[in-house]
Amino acid sequence: MAVRGVPAPPVQFCLADPTRRRREAVRGPVEPKSWSAAPATVTLVVLLVVGAFAVLVLAPDDDAPDAAVTSPAGSVSSPVDPTTASTSVPTTTTSPPEPEGTRTLQPTAPGEPQTVCVPQESSVDLRVVTYNIHSARPWEGGSRLDRISDEIARLEADVVLLQEVDRGRAWTYGVDMPVVLAERLGMSWAFGANVRRSPTNLYGTAILSRHPITDSVNIALPRPGSTQQRGLLHATIDVDGIATSFYNTHLEPGAPGAREAQMRRAMDTIRADPNPVFLGGDLNTSPSSPTLAPLRGTLTDTWSVVGSGAGFTASSGNPRIRIDYLFFGSGTRGEVTPTTVRVVPTRASDHLPLVADYRVLVDDGEVCVPVFPGDAP
Repeated sequence: MAVRGVPAPPVQFCLADPTRRRREAVRGPVEPKSWSAAPATVTLVVLLVVGAFAVLVLAPDDDAPDAAVTSPAGSVSSPVDPTTASTSVPTTTTSPPEPEGTRTLQPTAPGEPQTVCVPQESSVDLRVVTYNIHSARPWEGGSRLDRISDEIARLEADVVLLQEVDRGRAWTYGVDMPVVLAERLGMSWAFGANVRRSPTNLYGTAILSRHPITDSVNIALPRPGSTQQRGLLHATIDVDGIATSFYNTHLEPGAPGAREAQMRRAMDTIRADPNPVFLGGDLNTSPSSPTLAPLRGTLTDTWSVVGSGAGFTASSGNPRIRIDYLFFGSGTRGEVTPTTVRVVPTRASDHLPLVADYRVLVDDGEVCVPVFPGDAP
């Protein structure tokens, strides 16, 4: 917001006669003398003449610098007369500082220019949500999909990671949930089917995005014993020209060994990704669990950086555990910084949505230009 300035009153300068001031300072005021008031003796006349002569001879030259004056306290005061002081200030031209990482390549032959290479960067702000929607189960006699859609809309997210999503399942009235939600929210979508009971009866995870989804793949995770098939849904999203990777998963709830194997397989894929990375989902494990050990050194728990409080996400009626997460990693091309994270209270599902804001900065290489001698800096 612009601030209106108040114009300052004009400054007036009044310069006194420095010659007169210095002479009065040395000689003191001269009182007029009346020779008729009292006759002077010859001795007095001689003394007056000698004294006047001494004053004239010892008076300082007007062109000489002022002498320092010592104050009674012992400090030295050196007032400067602006009419006589002269200061010579050398004029220099300072070039603006070069951006960090700038390289200068010297010419390889006489007459050729130098080459200056300046690094280029892009940045974008992102809001990411992870939400287990519990198939928008028809509690209390009606579908919860409308309510879930409203909750997501209020969060104003750029990317939404959803777990327990149905497509064409009878118990949720055959609704194609990713399509319906994407249309209502004005977003693109990707779906990963982990349980396929028929070609049109699917259950899995989904990613919604306000930015274009340029590629997606669902990677099958290990399935020890009789556990349910789980997957890692990966979507590459063009976020204002920045290729960004989003991973969504829902790990096995009942077998710790299965969860650990699934996480190790997921991290094998994520470690090889050069893009800025986000991993979210219902991991069915506590923050101190060995299940999260494979993430260390590659991904960071957003709540541990900018969260406040316990961050419980389940169950929504009486949350006492934190099992829903958003992790981030910079990859080899960028830098991801979280700024906020919060749990949103709502009873639309049995889990609470987790929403976080990030700043993504990526390296766009460098621009090199020739610089000839005499070019302006």
